[in-house]
Parts: sequence; C-alpha cells; structure tokens
Amino acid sequence: MKNKTKVAITLGAVGAGVAAWAASKAIVKRTPRDTKALFQNDKLPIAVRSQLNTLQSDEQFATTVYVTQDEQLVATTIPVTEPLPLGEIKYRTAEQLTADYPQFILLDELHERLNDRILFIMIGDEPSSFEGSLIPSKLWEFIEKTDRCDSVIIASEYEEQLDRFNLYAQNEVVLVATEDEVKKAYAAYSSALGHLYQPNADIAIIRLKDNLLRAHQQRFIHFLNQLNVQVMIEVDDQEVETTPSIIGTISFHH
Repeated sequence: MKNKTKVAITLGAVGAGVAAWAASKAIVKRTPRDTKALFQNDKLPIAVRSQLNTLQSDEQFATTVYVTQDEQLVATTIPVTEPLPLGEIKYRTAEQLTADYPQFILLDELHERLNDRILFIMIGDEPSSFEGSLIPSKLWEFIEKTDRCDSVIIASEYEEQLDRFNLYAQNEVVLVATEDEVKKAYAAYSSALGHLYQPNADIAIIRLKDNLLRAHQQRFIHFLNQLNVQVMIEVDDQEVETTPSIIGTISFHH
C-alpha cells in the first residue's frame, strides 16, 4: 500500500503541476533580459578567436582564466585542447607558471595588450575547488579595476560559478549560458511551455552541423532574441555569414 500511496501522490502532484502550468499560460509573460552596453558596441558583429599570436586586428579574444598558488589571475593565450594536470596551476605561483608554461600570461598583462578589444573569459576553476571559490570575486575586482564592464563576456561550464560571479557583478556584465541552460531553453522552446522560460544569461552559443543554419535553429534563435538573449555561433576554421539575429562567431580551437 505504501508504494501505491507514493505513486498516487506523485501522479497527483504531476497532474496539479501540469494544470497549474497550463493555467499560467494566460497570465505569465516572459521577461526579456536587460540590454547590456556591450551589445551597443560598434565592433558587432564580432569574431572571437583563442590564438593570441594569430589574432587579427578586427578580432576579439577568448581566454580561459585560472587562479594560481599566490592567488593571481592567469590567462591562456592558445586554445586549451588538453587541460594541464591540476597541480600544474594550483601549486605554482603566477611567476613560476608563466615561466614554465609560456602559453599562460597574467590577466592584467593580457588586458594591457588588448585594452581595445572585447575579452571573452571562460572561468577555468571548478566551483568545488579552493581556487574556484576565489575566482568569481577576483574576476570582478579585475573588471572593476580595468573598467571592463562593457568590454568583457563571462562564461563557465558551471552554473554555480556564473551565479557566484553575478553576486558581485549584479547583472552589469554579459554572461554566457551554460550548455545545460541552452538545452533547457531549447526544451522550453520546442514544448508548449516556452512562455515560462526565464533566461539567466545574455548570450547563447550554438554549434552548427555542416556549417549550415537550419530552419529550426533560426526559429530557436528568434525565440531567444525575443527574450533579448543574443546568439553566437561556434565555428572551427570555417566562416559563417552572420545575420542581424547573430552577434558573432567564436572559435575555441583557433
């Protein structure tokens, strides 16, 4: 009987939930994201690359940022194809790391070299690590110090890191949706419950198959744009023609 009771309660809860969602269709309005100043930048649409030594004058730069043993922020200057062993970063000072691994540079130095460019910053440290607990506040300190609120884009594989960072940034900085968040948005779009979806980021990155923007993807992009979520296309070495609904392309491999 206990099992039946549990099933009955669960089914009842699901039924009530569906009924509530259906009823809410008439009263819930999607709330678009506030427009960030970066989206008024005359550099748009942008091409973002992650290879510093081949960066063209009209391209923006993508980097992954970590915290070192002496709690300095270091940034990658080449694509991160294979992550270094954890100890290579967390047990070295910034001076030691940049000496042993020339693909790293102080984030402050990267800013000085690219102070007229948009920086796409991927948070490299996991939220469960000590370094990961430090990086949201340290990254915000860097942005405030360098006056980069309007020229930086922040991303992470972990929703928790974006939430922590935004406790400091208070929605002043452009955030990139995690892969799971984009999947959630697509699930909402493709169901009858799209009106309930509330975005928590300003940019969604979509990867194209065969370098083609298909009709269903165009409709999904329109859905995101209605919520003031901008879209970037992930590319390899191919060029993708941008449209007014796409603010740029990004390559994590070139």
